[in-house]
Order: sequence, then structure tokens, then C-alpha cells
Amino acid sequence: MLRLNSITPIYCFILCLFSFQHSKAQVRSSEFNEVAFFDFNQNLKKAYAHAMQMKLKDAKIILQQEKTRSPYNLIPHYIDNYIDFFRVFINGSPRDYKRLIQKKEMRLAKIKVGDKSSPNCRYIQAEIHLQWALVHLKFASNTEALKDLKSAYTLLIDNRKEFPDFILNRKALGTLYMIVGKLPTAIRRSAGLKGTIDQGLREYQSVIRYIQKYPDFEYGQETHILYALLLLHIETEDANAWKHINTTYLDYKSNPMASFILINMSLKTGKSSKALLFLQNLPKGDDYQSFHQFEYLKGLCLLHKMDTKAEVHFRNFLDDYEGTHYLKATYQKLAWLSLINGNTSGYKNYMSKAKTEGASLLACDRLAAYEANQDRVPNVDLLKAEIYFDGGYYDYSLETLTALKESTFSDKEGMLAYNYWMGRISHRSKRFDDAVGYYQKTLSTQKGSTHYYYANAALFEGMIWEYRKNYSKAREAYQACMKTNPSLFKQSIHSQAHKRYYKIRKK
Repeated sequence: MLRLNSITPIYCFILCLFSFQHSKAQVRSSEFNEVAFFDFNQNLKKAYAHAMQMKLKDAKIILQQEKTRSPYNLIPHYIDNYIDFFRVFINGSPRDYKRLIQKKEMRLAKIKVGDKSSPNCRYIQAEIHLQWALVHLKFASNTEALKDLKSAYTLLIDNRKEFPDFILNRKALGTLYMIVGKLPTAIRRSAGLKGTIDQGLREYQSVIRYIQKYPDFEYGQETHILYALLLLHIETEDANAWKHINTTYLDYKSNPMASFILINMSLKTGKSSKALLFLQNLPKGDDYQSFHQFEYLKGLCLLHKMDTKAEVHFRNFLDDYEGTHYLKATYQKLAWLSLINGNTSGYKNYMSKAKTEGASLLACDRLAAYEANQDRVPNVDLLKAEIYFDGGYYDYSLETLTALKESTFSDKEGMLAYNYWMGRISHRSKRFDDAVGYYQKTLSTQKGSTHYYYANAALFEGMIWEYRKNYSKAREAYQACMKTNPSLFKQSIHSQAHKRYYKIRKK
């Protein structure tokens, strides 16, 4: 089986945003009744807007009307694919995945006979392939995902050759290059795919410059959002990504997808309190597609505050969600709540479910499975410090750890975790000397540890030295990181270290 897990931490956010990219119509009015064409008319723009706001039923009504009124217009099939795409993404239902994927080839066959003189013909086909590639990844159908990535790649390269000034090519290629750049080298070569993360960034930056020159460009907001998310989830440049997205207006009060993006961005950058504000202002109404992940996210934000009401939201998520993602993570969080409340048997019961329930594709689920398979009860104060840290409550995290001492722990695993989290808190609080000291203690406490804390400590130490422009020490730390062998997130951690080392290798 092909192993593409290295790019899965980013796919759910890209899934949210791929479908913001629609194409401007290239209409040949004299051929409306004979040749399949691409006309993004006012009704279809309204259908598209409904789809983007997760009002999928309203969108379907307009699409059916347009198919009857103008059967040769191909844009309704394009938006139809968005809707199926969103349904599979949001519900996570394997049943929906198997049912809706069958419509993909039918839609592609129709798009292929469209107006070949329009850049939309290949571009829309490529978009459909990209969307389904990412859905395949969601369900671990890696071989099918690779086929779709290859198809999208070929279509976009050919489209760029024929239509070099078509700006949407650059945006789609930017995303594709970033995905390809995360693939293992052997898989990339065997599929004949070329592209790097840096190439992807350059494509996006060229679109950003275009937007600055033409501020009325109708896809400007979408480009900025997707660029920020890619920065965050591929480049791990949290501050730059947050700055980028914070300058772009998103109507989260009427668009659940906008809310989802902002909530996840907030959580990824340690702003759980901000995420909770977005969750308290979600759009409501029966016309919106159900979005069960919000219950999981509410539970997570409340857990970060040690609020026991988190349990209700985690249970709601388990009751309503049809998919296989986030299940292990949810049981892990319920286990944590039990342990915090002094219920060790409850912790063990929930962690046993984390072993068997759900998929292990997302990073949060892999981490939950890893903890469950350790078959050991963690130190509750270390656990609280980690939870506070993840929510961005650094003062509470530090207060919790300060009540402990390194000598509290008789085992090296506990000492490793204590020093690591003290390092992370110091790092986020910009106490860099303290952070370096704790990272170095992490590395000396249990030399050769396979815990990802150990590898991360070397990576983060390198980042501090790089920030301080002490490039020789940064290179030394990155090299040390690349020599580690973490049992979790190895490719991701090593990839970051390698990229940073390569960037400063001659400085």
C-alpha cells in the first residue's frame, strides 16, 4: 500500500478551500445550443454562494433549474461536484464516499467535451481530480489519490502551456506543488510528479502580487485564505499564517465553512479562547448542512479551560458523526476528563476504545492511538500542563508545572515530558534562554528516545538559534533532529528540520 500519511495533516483544511476557486465564464453565445460551454451566470453564482455557505439544498434547487433551462452549460456539473465533495468531507461517511465517487467519471466525461478554446475545460477537470484526490486521502485510498493527483498535474501543466496568462492555473498549481512536495521522494518519482513546497509558495506569491496590482480580482480573498492555511500546515509558520488570515475578512456569522477555517486556525496557533468566540457565534438554521465537527471543537475548547461541560459536546459528536476521523481523539479527550476528575478506571475504559474505534489517519487520532497503546496512566499534572498549553493558556500551564519539580519523577519518561513542556512554554513566552536550557535537558534526559518530544526538542532548539542568527548552532540542532527516530510524526519532523537546515546551510 502506498503511504501518503505525511500530507494528511493538511488535507482537511485544503478540502475546505479548494472549492472557493471557480472560473470566470468564457461564453460563445452563437453556440449555446450546440456546443457544451462554461457560463457562470448570475443564477449559478447564487447556487455557488449557497454551496459555499453550506446551504446545499438551496444550491441543488438552482442547479436543477439551470440544467433544465440550459442543458449544455457545464458549470452546474462543476458545482454539483463541490456539493458532493462537501458532503463527504463534512459527514465523513464511508457510505457517502462510495456512493458519490461514482458520479466523478460521469462529470469528467461531460467536462471533457466542453469548449476546448476555454482555459476552463482543463482547469475544471483538474479541480475535480484534486478534490477527489484529497477525499481519497481522507479515506486512506492512497493509490486512487495518487492517480487523481497525476491527472490533475498533467491537466494543469498542459493548461499552463496553452493558456500561460490564466491566473487560476497558478493558484491550483501552487496547491498541487505543495502537496507533491510533501510526498515521499520514491512515490513522487514513480508517479512522474514534479514540484516542491518552494515552487508552490512562489506560485501563490505571484498570485498575491497580481491581487495587489488588481485589488478587484474576485478570487483575492480565497487566495489569501488558502495561502495562509498552506503556510500554517505545510510551512508551520504560525505567526505569518495568522497575520495573513487576520487581515482577510471572513463572514463566519453566516458561513459555517468560514467558521470552521477560523476556529481551526485559532486552535492551531494556540488561541483557544478566540476559537470559542467563533463557536459561540456559529450560523444557525435548518437550511445549513449539519457540521458535527463543531461539537468536537467545542469540547476541545472547553477542555483547554478544564471545563467539565466539554464531556457533553464530545458525547454529542460521537452520537451524531457518521465518519471514522476524530473518534480516537474524542475517546482520548474523554479519558483525559475522567483522569482529571480522579476517575482512573474511566480513563482506562475510554483509552481502550481509542485503541479500537475509528481511523488513525489524522495526527490527532494517531496521537490518541499511540497513547492508548502505551497502557500507562499519565501524570495528571503533566497532562493538565499539556492541555493548558494546547489552548494557549501558557500562564496556567506554567503554574501547573511550577508546582512540580523534575525530581518528582522517578521515571525518565516523566522527566522527558516535564523538561519538554517547560521548554515549550518558555519558547512560546519568548524566554529563549530558558527554552534552550529545557530543550537541552530533554535531549540529555533520555538520549536516543523514540518519543516525538525528543525529536521536537532538537527541532525547536534549532529554530531558536536560527531566529537569533546563530546559524552554526542551528545547523547542529537540525542535524541532531534528523538523526532521531521518533515513533510518531517522523517524516513531518525530519522534513521541517531538513528544510530549515537546507535554507541556512551556507549562512
